[in-house]
Amino acid sequence: MWINGIYLKVRRGGRTLPVGVIIAFDVNTNGQRSALGMAIDHLRGRTIWTESLCKLS
Repeated sequence: MWINGIYLKVRRGGRTLPVGVIIAFDVNTNGQRSALGMAIDHLRGRTIWTESLCKLS
């Protein structure tokens, strides 16, 4: 399983806000990737990672 994240700036209601995007995926024995889950939230740092991982379990 691989987990990756990035912070982006999005426009909401005329304001530019930072959001975190976390995606978890795995690779099977044939080399095909499949997404396990994704989270998009305004949380930053440890909080979004913790909540995203808890939702996967």
